[in-house]
Amino acid sequence: MKGHHALLLLPVIALVSTPFLPFVNTPEPWFGLPSVVVWVCGWCVLTSAILAFVLRRDERAGRLPEVDADAEARG
Repeated sequence: MKGHHALLLLPVIALVSTPFLPFVNTPEPWFGLPSVVVWVCGWCVLTSAILAFVLRRDERAGRLPEVDADAEARG
């Protein structure tokens, strides 16, 4: 496991710790929505960005196997 793979733990930690974070579990809405909804939606977007970053780093380092598109199309 490379160092940038540790970034994949951030969304897991953030979402698992959601019930225990006092600033997320407030009665005040964020942007007109419950704070937990905004928190989870934000981490969903960030998770996609983190996954794209890790994938791009692995592709550039040559750690992913080559995919033959013609073989996949044939089944």
